[in-house]
Amino acid sequence: MNEITVSLDVIIKNKNVIVSSLSVAKAFDRQHSHILRSIEDIKRDWDSLIQSKNGLNRNIIPLKSQGNKQVIFTDYFKESEYIAENGRLVKFFEMNRNGFMLLANSFNGKRILPIKLAFIERFDELEHITLEQAKETENRKNLNQAIKESPHFKPFYYSRFSDFLCQLITHNKYKTVKKLREDKGYYGKQFSKIPLKSLLDSEEDLKRLQKLENSIIAWLEIDYSFREIKAFLTKEKAQPLPTKKA
Repeated sequence: MNEITVSLDVIIKNKNVIVSSLSVAKAFDRQHSHILRSIEDIKRDWDSLIQSKNGLNRNIIPLKSQGNKQVIFTDYFKESEYIAENGRLVKFFEMNRNGFMLLANSFNGKRILPIKLAFIERFDELEHITLEQAKETENRKNLNQAIKESPHFKPFYYSRFSDFLCQLITHNKYKTVKKLREDKGYYGKQFSKIPLKSLLDSEEDLKRLQKLENSIIAWLEIDYSFREIKAFLTKEKAQPLPTKKA
């Protein structure tokens, strides 16, 4: 497969992974008006399917999402507008993976297939990130709670502990989680919630992170400060602190 050089512009927005009709038009080198026409065709066929009295169509309609709710057109495509340089309001659509697949189903050709596959891979990658964000580990929740309840608590403690853990796990290659994110290609505010856990590549690093988090939780619960914990982990090579302060 040839290397894909087009911009895919799949993003995370309001915890959903989406791509705009403008980005699809640009990636596939098509007129945006043609993309809009294809989406309107999908909407017309969708409406006809819902309204049809034909028995076969009634059997097709029960497409269900989570909660057994019938899926509607706007679950896949959301209409929006932007102001063009000439001041006109221009319509476009934002679509999720399913909307993109319905739209791209009509695109064919040897040059088209690698772009489709690149889009699918990008959706896979960002959907994995949103799942990781949604299911924050119990460990991390406990750590945040221990930080909040520490008598030494300060608002910046959350990011300070995260960055310190990043330094320990990466052997000081990265001083902050933000730098690690950027090195992985995640720039901008939309990726700022990606946790350290989701950026680690090896099972060994994940286990080490969990072990460090458990230790820090225990030390915070017996009133050790960030400075004391950092000094001990840095100087003593992550050996356990005493279970009680002297």
